[in-house]
Amino acid sequence: METDKENQLTSLNIDLKTDTPLNPKFLIEILLLNPYKLCSWLIGEQLPIKSAYFSFCRPEFFETHHYLFGNRIFYESDRNGLDFDISVITQPIIRRHKDVPPFLKSWSSILFLNPYSYPYTRRVRQKLLSNKVETGFPVFKQMARSLSISHQNLWRKLNKEGTSYQRIKDQLRHDMAIHFLSRAELNITEVAVNVGYADERHFYRMFKKWTGMSPGKYRQLLRP
Repeated sequence: METDKENQLTSLNIDLKTDTPLNPKFLIEILLLNPYKLCSWLIGEQLPIKSAYFSFCRPEFFETHHYLFGNRIFYESDRNGLDFDISVITQPIIRRHKDVPPFLKSWSSILFLNPYSYPYTRRVRQKLLSNKVETGFPVFKQMARSLSISHQNLWRKLNKEGTSYQRIKDQLRHDMAIHFLSRAELNITEVAVNVGYADERHFYRMFKKWTGMSPGKYRQLLRP
C-alpha cells in the first residue's frame, strides 16, 4: 500500500517480490493476473487497474497488455506490479463455497478475458472459447455472422482496437498453451492438440515464436 504526505492510504498494490529477476515476461504476466483475477472474482466485478509496471521492455504484441492491464502501463520499471485505488478494499466479497467448482472449471477463460475493455476483441475471444479449440477456429466471415455484424465492419472494429482476427486467434492459442503446459498430466503432443495443432512441429515453432523458448523449456520453469 502507498500513502500520501498525511499518511493517508491512497492505493493498493499487487507486487511480485523475488530474490532473482523473473524471466520470461509471460511468467510475470500470469503471476500478476492470477491474484488480480481472483480478487475481481471474489467481489463480482473487474477491479479497475490504475497503473501496471513491468521490468521488461515493451513487447511486440503490447496491445494485449492494454487489453489485460489497461492504458497506464510502464515498461523497464524497477518493479513488477499493479496499482489500484484504495477504495477497492471496501468492496464486499460475494462469492460462496458453492461458487468455487464452476470458477475453477472456467479459470483459463476468466484469466485472459477483460470484460470491459476492447469490446469486439472480447466478443471474438468469448465466441472462440465457446467452441472446441481443438476442432479449429471458424473463418473470419463465419465469426462475423455469428456476431451479427458484417465482416467488413468487424475488421474495422478490430483494427480500431489495435488487433486483428488472426492476432486474437494466435494470442488465444498462446494463452491456452501456457494453461495446458501447467498441467503435468498432459504431454506436449496432447497440449498441441488441445490448442488446435494437429502437427506437433508446427506447435513447437509457434510456441517458440510467442515466447522465445520451446514448450519443454517453459514446462521446466514451472517445476519447483
